[in-house]
Amino acid sequence: MRIRAILLAGLASILATTSTPLPAQELTVAGRVPEDPLVILAVPDAADAWKGFSGSMFGRTMISYFVENLNANSTVWRDFQEQRGPVETDLGFSLSPDSLFRNQISGFDLYVVSGDDRHEVVVNLRFRELTTPNFILDRLRKEAFVSTGVAYGRAADSIEERENAGRRELFLPAFNLYLASEGNVLMAASSEYALYTAVNDAGGELVESAEFSRLAQGIEGEKHNAWLYGAVSELSNAIEHQLPMKEQAASLDQLGKMMAIDLQEDYYRVVSFQPRESLGAAELRYTTSAQPPGDVPGFKTLPRESLFAFSTNHFDTELLLGLLGEKVPENNRQSVEQGLSTVFMMGQSQMGEKTNMRQDVLSNLGPDLGFALTEFSLPQGGMSVPPKVDFLLTIKLRDLEKTRLIFENILTRQTEARAQGQTSSSGELMTSQHSGEKVYWFSAPMLDGMGYSPAWTVTEEGWLLFSAKRQSLQEAIERIQSGSGSIEESRGATRSASLLGENKNTVGTLNMAPVVDLLRAGAANQAANMPADEKAATNFLLGLLGTIESVGFSTRYLQEGVKREAVFLM
Repeated sequence: MRIRAILLAGLASILATTSTPLPAQELTVAGRVPEDPLVILAVPDAADAWKGFSGSMFGRTMISYFVENLNANSTVWRDFQEQRGPVETDLGFSLSPDSLFRNQISGFDLYVVSGDDRHEVVVNLRFRELTTPNFILDRLRKEAFVSTGVAYGRAADSIEERENAGRRELFLPAFNLYLASEGNVLMAASSEYALYTAVNDAGGELVESAEFSRLAQGIEGEKHNAWLYGAVSELSNAIEHQLPMKEQAASLDQLGKMMAIDLQEDYYRVVSFQPRESLGAAELRYTTSAQPPGDVPGFKTLPRESLFAFSTNHFDTELLLGLLGEKVPENNRQSVEQGLSTVFMMGQSQMGEKTNMRQDVLSNLGPDLGFALTEFSLPQGGMSVPPKVDFLLTIKLRDLEKTRLIFENILTRQTEARAQGQTSSSGELMTSQHSGEKVYWFSAPMLDGMGYSPAWTVTEEGWLLFSAKRQSLQEAIERIQSGSGSIEESRGATRSASLLGENKNTVGTLNMAPVVDLLRAGAANQAANMPADEKAATNFLLGLLGTIESVGFSTRYLQEGVKREAVFLM
């Protein structure tokens, strides 16, 4: 029997579970990890990990797809399945992931280091029994002599075994496999260099480093079933080198430098932390000026049936403009600034010379803001026809009377211009009353034909409401006045809030069903031109997304940096 088939298929069954974030209990590692790995995924409690992963709909979908593809495309896997019985008899335990993680492996971590123009991988497996790592090395050494004797000539030239500071090392260069055992930990590496990053790290270990300690404090007090460290920047670098997506890849750095993952049967929870040193100047000004985390009032103003809802208690237009200016590429900044100046001039012309667009309007908005996408559907024309969209924007005002006066000035100027025949036929500003609130809305033949009537009002509670349709705005007024029917009453938002906690500066929720339906419609239009493997991958991705009911997310601005959380409800 070929050892390569055994090793690859056996490790594949283990590493398959690391292709997505898995569960763990605390920020620890299974074996030694150097101070500066490119990326590490750690799962301290493998039994809890496997229980959560295999018990979730998401996990079952992943496992089914993985096994189906191996059975269809992997000769190594099929060979291993044929010989699995004798191998398990020889080892004395089952190689199924369920048995390995429940009975043999108590925890594991996988990390990547940079080698000679390539990335090297190390897997640390912590076994429940102290004797298991050496037992496995004995079996591998025995099998490797047989295999290399047949395939590579002299076995002695292909296998090297040594003792190193109390560790047993076994090198199988013919199979690109380098192993070491230390206590109940078995280390498997893709190169001799990668193995030595674990066993001979002179620079200290990850968990002992000051940076790790500081970052761990950013997510302290949380209970997680797995954690991921240092992956984001390296992932962005990999994408940048592999795909023409430099800007998209760079944006991944904003997700954070450390992540922790909790996997339960009905939800995934992900927490990321980005230290303040990695923030740009404008981002740092924005986050450090945030008010203490707490209630997010704007969420209460959004409708329960929202497809997507987002709210923040830290809305500052001046800081946002500064942040936008920092993010815009330098060669495009001048055109962006000209565009903003044009918008300000157009607004100034409607409000009169006594109103300053920046001081009287922009600085009057916030700090509470809410946004909800309440309709997004494709008409019968499919992707080639613009979608039908409706939304609601709610902004708390710092000066209610000033804003009302500005709107009245705009209405007066429009009325005077219409009386003097100075208005165009493209549309006009209208007003009406609804539930005691004055509603402003814009009527235009082109918009009317599309079903839109942009409308806004300023409520007695000091909220500026804006919607794409007057009917939607009227419903928002009634909902806010009655105090019922908000997004907080939806299952997704309620469940997310209970998992995300109370202290946050931003909060949001996304209903996944419409998103999956839209993607399915787009995939159906392209199905005829898709190769079979691309079609299968697309169906698999849609199946995975279909296991998620809704996504809740929040952000908290800390003095140490930014903490982000997301909950994927299954």
